[in-house]
Amino acid sequence: MTSITQNLHALGLVSTRARTRTLLDPALVEAAFAHLDRVLTRDEQEIILRAVGDRSKVNWPDWWQIR
Repeated sequence: MTSITQNLHALGLVSTRARTRTLLDPALVEAAFAHLDRVLTRDEQEIILRAVGDRSKVNWPDWWQIR
């Protein structure tokens, strides 16, 4: 486990659904959205979708294209 992954686990920011890879907690993703100053591209949105532990628990922004 990398030090970044260890830190995410220690802070409770990793989804409990994660088994074989590190998945971000939905609340962390929502908090990151609050600090964005631009709309993410479709490619960036796909990356985030792959990194979220439980997609159904994320309150996606209105501009979000991928469902």
